[in-house]
Amino acid sequence: MSQASIKSLIELQKSGKRLSYKNKILIYIAENPETNEYKIRGHLAVNRATIQGRLSELLDEGLLYVSGTFNDGKNSNYSYEPDKDRQKQNAKSRLIIAYDKWVRSGERFKSLTLNK
Repeated sequence: MSQASIKSLIELQKSGKRLSYKNKILIYIAENPETNEYKIRGHLAVNRATIQGRLSELLDEGLLYVSGTFNDGKNSNYSYEPDKDRQKQNAKSRLIIAYDKWVRSGERFKSLTLNK
């Protein structure tokens, strides 16, 4: 998402029109780098599952990246990635990780045989 797109989303928000939670979270993180789900929840008053789902979608699209962790690595800080090439790279990395996880989950069943 370009800087112009972010600016237009911010203008849309200021105009009072309704934005999706995904857009609200993206705007909040773009304006507040190094933020976490607790700060987002305090700002938007949305349940944790909704926030985590939208964060996951934004990470999958490459628009966000994990910029740090806290609480012994159990929680993450997120930042907006304005660079288009980095967004594509982030999205591709997330897809590769998901594919590898899927392949590993199938490894458990290799020893099973189906009765025919």
